[in-house]
Amino acid sequence: MSAVRATSRRLTQIDSLRGIAAVMVMLYHYVGFAYGADGVTLFFVISGFVILVSLEGKATFGAFAWARLVRLYPVYWSAVGLTSLALLLAGQAEQVSGEKILVNLTMVPLIFRQFAGSVGTPAWYRLEDLDYSYWTLIYELFFYALAGLSALVLRIRRPEFPCLVWLAATMIERLLHPVGLPWDVFAQAATRFSECFVIGVVIHEFYRDRARGLTWLLAIAAVAVSLVDEHGGGSGKFPILVVGAGLLVWLGSIGALRPLMLQPFPFLGRISYALYLVHQTIGDLIEHALAGHGVGGGLNLAIRCLVALGLASALTFFVERRAHQMLIGLFDRAPRARGVV
Repeated sequence: MSAVRATSRRLTQIDSLRGIAAVMVMLYHYVGFAYGADGVTLFFVISGFVILVSLEGKATFGAFAWARLVRLYPVYWSAVGLTSLALLLAGQAEQVSGEKILVNLTMVPLIFRQFAGSVGTPAWYRLEDLDYSYWTLIYELFFYALAGLSALVLRIRRPEFPCLVWLAATMIERLLHPVGLPWDVFAQAATRFSECFVIGVVIHEFYRDRARGLTWLLAIAAVAVSLVDEHGGGSGKFPILVVGAGLLVWLGSIGALRPLMLQPFPFLGRISYALYLVHQTIGDLIEHALAGHGVGGGLNLAIRCLVALGLASALTFFVERRAHQMLIGLFDRAPRARGVV
């Protein structure tokens, strides 16, 4: 097997893990699957790995940022539109105010909600997520920004150094809470799940055969940080989840999870982002509508899952793919037209 095919096989397995994580979260919301919420931890570890792969093909921070925006926002905006429409059709127009939609379109409504609440705005609660699954996206965005700035602006060649600083900042935030309202939202968003992303970075260094003693030190530091929760107390099972997710990603990176090459796992990986975005609120609305017509149990669950998978597939293949094809090259062409690097 050629090196290119071997690399593709490994990345396919990791992408399949992302699909499994999305299904875990969906089942957690639909049937209370006991381990479903742990899919979020796996998501974050995978992101730590995948973003370093993405960075390797980018020469500037602008190119990296544009690639992320093209990848994330068209599908996200479409999901916001679908969820808003579903709420309106369900007779819940009070959940779809203009200001709520606007702050959700930014992907960081938490920041607006925090600032509105801190100054005593009576309607701050109207700025909540349209779909509660959106809550994780702000942490992903902050990680992308930190990774891009470290690699492409500061030109730090070894990711271990900025990651160690990041983990130190995380411990300071969790133990001392040095930043007060309302700015603490930025400190929390930038540090809350840092250990998960860092474990993904560690796995990437092993994947690229660049691991050394400092990489092992970073892994130990990440696990140590995971022992302390966001409030400065013990975090229970979380270190086990972080290590377990890291182990799964490592196994995928060496091509050891061969069953994940079989369908439907790669397909689920392909639609995982869209599935994560559309399943919860729309699924809840469908559940209540079906229950009102006497449809419950397994049939109710099957319909919700099929609708979520169908919507996610449509968003992936008709929005994400086409938006990427149309928009990804704009950043590269525009600078050349202006004579700017």
